[in-house]
Amino acid sequence: MGTLWYNGIIRTMEHARARAEAVFTENGCIVDVGELQSLEKTYKPRILSNVDLQGATMFPGFVDSHAHMMGFGQNLLRLNLSSVTSSSQLLRALENEATTLEDREWLIGEGWNENNFSDQHMIRKKELDERFPERPVMLTRICRHAMIVNSKALQLAGLDRSTPDPSGGVIAKDERGELTGLLLDEAQDFIQRVAPAPTEPALEKALTVAFDHMIQTGLTGVHTEDLAYYGSFSRVLGAYRKTFADGSLGSHSAWLLEPYTDEPKNNGVAIYSPEALKAVVKRIRKKEMTVAVHVIGDAALAHTLDAIETYPPPEGKKDRLIHVQIANKSLIRRMQQLAVVLDLQPRFAVSDFPWVKKLLGRERLSYSYAWKTLLQHGLACAGGSDAPIEPPAPLLGLHAAMTRRKPEETHAGFLPDEKLSAFEAVQLYTQGSAKASGNDAHYGWIIPGYRADFTVLDGDPLSMEDPDELLQMKALYTIVDESIMYEHETV
Repeated sequence: MGTLWYNGIIRTMEHARARAEAVFTENGCIVDVGELQSLEKTYKPRILSNVDLQGATMFPGFVDSHAHMMGFGQNLLRLNLSSVTSSSQLLRALENEATTLEDREWLIGEGWNENNFSDQHMIRKKELDERFPERPVMLTRICRHAMIVNSKALQLAGLDRSTPDPSGGVIAKDERGELTGLLLDEAQDFIQRVAPAPTEPALEKALTVAFDHMIQTGLTGVHTEDLAYYGSFSRVLGAYRKTFADGSLGSHSAWLLEPYTDEPKNNGVAIYSPEALKAVVKRIRKKEMTVAVHVIGDAALAHTLDAIETYPPPEGKKDRLIHVQIANKSLIRRMQQLAVVLDLQPRFAVSDFPWVKKLLGRERLSYSYAWKTLLQHGLACAGGSDAPIEPPAPLLGLHAAMTRRKPEETHAGFLPDEKLSAFEAVQLYTQGSAKASGNDAHYGWIIPGYRADFTVLDGDPLSMEDPDELLQMKALYTIVDESIMYEHETV
């Protein structure tokens, strides 16, 4: 016995104008799509329940193709520094948080971003030591590719000026060779090893908080990448690791073919050497698995493509290239010849501009955050948030993809030629995410035979006149396997 969904705008996503009057679902699957009277007549003996959409708009379920659910949940539970706008405000937040802790308990903060600071000052070890001489402090940057720690944390980790940089990481030092407290990429592992490990109940709480938040945004699914960060999961699933080829632009650790414009001696951080990266992919292929590789810089992308070309994925499977923030004509041509799906984060374009201009210079910008260009070259692209880096709200992702500006801004958008149409933007979170998971035969469209996962909104992104209307829209229903998992409460 099934459910008849009707009296709404049902966007099947077969093309930009495709819509239906009603959908009949049964046992978690879409049985038929078409005119209401026809479905009522055909399936009357099997219709157990009716859902009146009351004019709302139904889409295939929106899926975030790349996020960190555990990390997002922890971010909601820990000291969140993402809204801090100056170094002095950050320090005040730390001092306030410290009053809630036991003596010598670790002070942990998440999400600072010096690009949002009015004074553009990134704090260092000295400032933390002055306030917290006996309390270990660990502050993770919003990109999670950098952290600031104090002397107590360095001492517990056994780090001093003689400690060499680990492979794929940097222990930052000043001109006198003294540690500044800044650790990039793999160097963060020194601190993570001595910091208090989250308990399984704490991880469960973080996951529950993240789930409750995400489902209210209309997400019916999330491709989460957490297993490499938490001991309990890596012990259970030891064969799994996400592969990182480089760091992030904000921390100047993304791996570039040419140096950073504002740091002419710095090409970023290669987590793996080109040879080691090939070796990693070779090992994965022996298990007949695909790879999902974090590639932000063009050098990371180039060497990852080298590895994939040398060791292609199993027949019929696709590898995933995550972020792909900087490319060029040659790299795009190479991707066109490979079985890859690109995991894009539309909000990165609005968060990273305009400061990213000084890092990359004018010439590289034309192929940076170039979502439209990638789609026009026929590359399969999925949409995600990389939460907690960006909020896991698909409507904000759609807005960023269409406007390439922050919600409060009114300009024409950063690199406006790269704006996506409403249909293209929605495709990222429906068909794109389905292709990324290899499940595009079951998800991403509202057509017979597909899973009954739906996102129902109080507005229609495909017919709105102004993309800013997205900022007022909300999810009314989040439906998974034909079951309403979330329903917006009306006052």
